[in-house]
Amino acid sequence: MKFWKLILILSLSLIAFKTEAAGLSVSPSNLSFSFKQGETNQQSFWVENISDKPALVSIYADTLNENFKFQPDTFRLDPKAKKKVLVSLSLKSKGLFTTNISIVGADLNRREFNVATGIKLPVNIHVLENTILLDLWKHVIIFSGFGLMILLGLWLVVRHYRKKSLLEELFK
Repeated sequence: MKFWKLILILSLSLIAFKTEAAGLSVSPSNLSFSFKQGETNQQSFWVENISDKPALVSIYADTLNENFKFQPDTFRLDPKAKKKVLVSLSLKSKGLFTTNISIVGADLNRREFNVATGIKLPVNIHVLENTILLDLWKHVIIFSGFGLMILLGLWLVVRHYRKKSLLEELFK
């Protein structure tokens, strides 16, 4: 008889402390960014609630969080529903970086003991050197060269009409 009471108590305790977790799915399975320093790059991913209960979803970057912006970063997701999340990223330093975007889902039912579940979305970032000033100097040099060539051509034309030869002008 004591054995059956013990089984009954254990069974009831398992029912009372039921744990469930929100089920989330994310696509694509990773993100890759490649852009120049100081520029902002945008990409998106989809979050799907694959469970049969509504979930509260929160999104943040594990590192470099101050450089990421998520729209939206927290939202309610109904069962079997999908939501598109826009990711904006801007970095001022060049280099290769890796981080993860954490997508955490929690059941909305607060009357039960709930466990939040999450997915780590890998992110690869390649920030190239911003060459705007270098490109600007190249253009200045090229246009200066064209300007000098035009001035030299005009000078030759003027000297020609004055009936002086270039050699006479150079070797006075």
